Amino acid sequence: MAGAHVDEAQYPFEIMFADAVQKVKEDIIERKQATNRRAMNTSKSSASMRLGPDAKTPPDAKNPFEHKEIFGGFETESEKIKLSQFTDHDRRAALEKFLQNEEVSYLVYGLLFP
Repeated sequence: MAGAHVDEAQYPFEIMFADAVQKVKEDIIERKQATNRRAMNTSKSSASMRLGPDAKTPPDAKNPFEHKEIFGGFETESEKIKLSQFTDHDRRAALEKFLQNEEVSYLVYGLLFP
């Protein structure tokens, strides 16, 4: 079934679970970025790499907002994260996000009490 097109009317739980997993992947990316920022801020060599208030975008830059495209790319980075890289905490978080979704509650209630 992997890679097959999911019909929303037939598989709503699968779609909602995939959304929960995507949110956890985004949390993992944010956690990694925060760890990298802390490492850069505490490293001795990073002091020379930090830019001061007078730092400017080089005039020959093709896209002056390139840094936003590089660091704001959850879609591309989240695709690199595999489920095997999830910690136990991440797996629990995905399940919690899925179960806390109001739509899931309504669907389960509707299935139990038609």
